[in-house]
This record gives sequence, structure tokens and C-alpha cells, in this order.
Amino acid sequence: MTQYTVRTKKEVKTLNEGHEWSEELPDEMFVKKFNFTGHEFGPLGRGSKGKPKEFELFWDPKTLKSATELLTLLDKNKMTARLDVIQ
Repeated sequence: MTQYTVRTKKEVKTLNEGHEWSEELPDEMFVKKFNFTGHEFGPLGRGSKGKPKEFELFWDPKTLKSATELLTLLDKNKMTARLDVIQ
């Protein structure tokens, strides 16, 4: 079964800034067919002091068509995104 993951990220200073950014995104990015699965913030821990932090969002759409629709929507909102495909 083929798996699709769409990712987008933004450089932020704090975790709260990342949450605020994600809450400002259009609701249509979080509909069921795009299967939003979560976020990640980092790097954290030893050696991360002074390094830029990123807030990354993940979706796991079930079909290539849904993944492509999401990529188009992200592009319309001037966001850079990546599609990972695992077969």
C-alpha cells in the first residue's frame, strides 16, 4: 500500500509561535481527506541552543489526488511543502 505524507514548516522562535501560525492557516487544510496527523518543533536538547527552531506540520492523505490537492492549496497560500511517497 502506498503512503503519502505532505510536510510544510516555518522557522519560529517558540513553540507558541508555531501553534499560532498553524491556527492562522485556512480550515480547509485540515479537512478529513487530507488527514492532518500532527506537528513537530525543534531542534531541542543538547547542542540546540542558538540554532533556529522550526515548526513542521504533517498530513497523511490516503490518495495521490488528495495529496496533490493539498500541495496546491499550500502553494496558493505561498507555503513551501514536500511530498514523501513510500511504496
